[in-house]
Amino acid sequence: MSSAYNPNGATGAGKQTARSVRFLMNLQEIENALTGLRLASASNDAEDFEDKEPMSDDIVRRMMSGYAYVNDLLRDDVDLFTYGNSHHWLELNHLVLCGTTPERREQFRNHIELTEKRFYDDSKGGIGERIEWLQRHRTSTPEAVAAGIFLLITSSPQLYIEGNRRTATLIASYALVRQGLSPVVVTAKDYKEFFEVADTCKNIDRSRWDQTLTIRRETGRIEQFMRNSADPAYLVQTADADSAGH
Repeated sequence: MSSAYNPNGATGAGKQTARSVRFLMNLQEIENALTGLRLASASNDAEDFEDKEPMSDDIVRRMMSGYAYVNDLLRDDVDLFTYGNSHHWLELNHLVLCGTTPERREQFRNHIELTEKRFYDDSKGGIGERIEWLQRHRTSTPEAVAAGIFLLITSSPQLYIEGNRRTATLIASYALVRQGLSPVVVTAKDYKEFFEVADTCKNIDRSRWDQTLTIRRETGRIEQFMRNSADPAYLVQTADADSAGH
């Protein structure tokens, strides 16, 4: 079972020597956006949220733990897109679903073990397929990589048992921020569009030959969403890295 992430520490085993990082995420601005989303979802006229999981303070906290972890990966120059660092993909999923406390990790121990088994052992839907795709697309634009990996995680077969959409958001954010682009942050303004995109991805079966055009179309749609929703307020330059915090 993976150890819980310490939000006051670094990314743990496998940490590489830190180097100068051009951009990190502004965690305070991201938390403000997610808090605004939570408040909007709780309003009486929140029709866009009726068929979705209600936002809560706990969900916001767990997502912020995930964003903080991504910041650590960026700060420590960890290449998330190599197989040797795939355990970080698992930790991000554990964070958004289980949080950081040892007690909660123990509570979800069976789920975590089942997730890890699927993650490594599934030849069709496991991590191997995603890493191979990333290796083939290393020269693609950051937006294309971010959109492609978001679709690969959230389409069928999905990478995780649960939490695919949230974890894909974090991994796509890593792909963007390490190239100096704004992370994926869902706000009340673009919540409905985000879920329309995510729900379409969920219904894509990558094993079907007739899905090729659909995959290309939806990948482009995700790219466009990322460009339209990008906000430079979610980025900080290295000189201001301490303000990004944990």
